Amino acid sequence: MVSTNAMIAAYRERSAPNPETGEPGILRDEWRVRGISDFMPEALTAAWGSDWRCSRPCASHVLEHRYVRRGVEEPWRLFDAANDHQMALEYVDGSAVALDPELIEIQTKRAAAAEAARHKADVERTVTVEREAHARREARSAAAFRRLATSSRDQVWADRWNAFVVQYHDNEAMKAQVLNNIRLYDAVLAAETVPAKRKAIKAFLVAFEKADDVR
Repeated sequence: MVSTNAMIAAYRERSAPNPETGEPGILRDEWRVRGISDFMPEALTAAWGSDWRCSRPCASHVLEHRYVRRGVEEPWRLFDAANDHQMALEYVDGSAVALDPELIEIQTKRAAAAEAARHKADVERTVTVEREAHARREARSAAAFRRLATSSRDQVWADRWNAFVVQYHDNEAMKAQVLNNIRLYDAVLAAETVPAKRKAIKAFLVAFEKADDVR
């Protein structure tokens, strides 16, 4: 049987001035865990109703809570029943200062899980932002190429690029050559305006083919 003088498992303190005099004071929450056998059946019924065992058939422990208002201890009140000591501790408010070693471990694990969740959320947020930014860049690049392809002055460069792409995908030698000029190739894909797209295509084709052939 757990002693009725069970140790305080956790506490929380906050400012609570006297509402009548305004004198400074502290409101302290305290929690402790006791065995359910420490209580008279009437006390359990009064706290949770006559059918409380229906929802807590395996309960063996009770978490109690009380206030200490400006140094005055109020009666302990039954907070909830639990199947074991650890479950009872898990009912303690997450902002409380843990004193029970088992509760300290619970809070440490909770903090680690919360930090992991925050990190995962940050990573997912970063990935989403980068994915959306990449999609916007691709859209601007595609729009620039469409404008290039419908320009009477610059259509030739769109045609030359399309011809290169058709050959490139079926030619392993060309693919190897592209790798030697990958910076210029990537610049074509990254260009988001017609002038930039035209300039990048010219630079790539000059390097990829022969300067005399694309002049």
